[in-house]
Amino acid sequence: MVTVAVNGFGRIGRSFLRAVFSDVQALKKINVVALNIGPARSEFVAHSFKYDSSMGTFPGSVGLPRSHIDAVLAKPPAQRKLWMPDLSQPEAASNFDELADWERSAIREQLYAYLQHKITFIGYTGITNARLLDIALRHPDFFDNKVIIIDEVHNLTRLMAGKLEPFLTMGARLKAKVAGGKASEFNVAASKFEPVTPGTWKPKHGAGGKYYSRAYLFYRLLCQAKNSKIIALSGTPIVNRAVSLVF
Repeated sequence: MVTVAVNGFGRIGRSFLRAVFSDVQALKKINVVALNIGPARSEFVAHSFKYDSSMGTFPGSVGLPRSHIDAVLAKPPAQRKLWMPDLSQPEAASNFDELADWERSAIREQLYAYLQHKITFIGYTGITNARLLDIALRHPDFFDNKVIIIDEVHNLTRLMAGKLEPFLTMGARLKAKVAGGKASEFNVAASKFEPVTPGTWKPKHGAGGKYYSRAYLFYRLLCQAKNSKIIALSGTPIVNRAVSLVF
């Protein structure tokens, strides 16, 4: 196998690396170990490689957070390394156990940094109403084109159970106002309801998220997600309340 370092990552460098990654036989013969991108920002280089104007979108994942790259560069010279798997080798040929302790630790750190960079973790038992409302107001497409993995989904459905209707529908007490000739009170109260409709939800109330419950905010954000997939995980719903089983 030939070991290669790419000096410069313009059109030729990106084309070469694409050609290597897209050819199984090339991966068996060429081992790319380094890229010299000069003074360019790593985020810009990663974006340029991922979304090339001539070759289209690269199908694989690209990128590490700048903070991780800076942390690697701050290490002693011999440990300033980023790690790449040799995809041409079978899993049985892994040499991970043969590496030094610091090398194994560095690989784990890189994997963790990559996951943190590519995946947004939201603790639905800890995130605040204000944060969810901020997402709805400023980033309504937050869940668009995403794979949404909900762990312990029975906890989320229990959070929503019985807490959505006050925002979506008019109860019997409010409807009674019309029958009692209190149409003005009815109109004021009815204006607060925000039923699910086609298109992007625009919250009527923006006072720090206190008006809306977390359950309702999650419900609206997930309902309006476009071109997304939801993977609901639930390992022990049978020990929870019956409402937790319905989703």
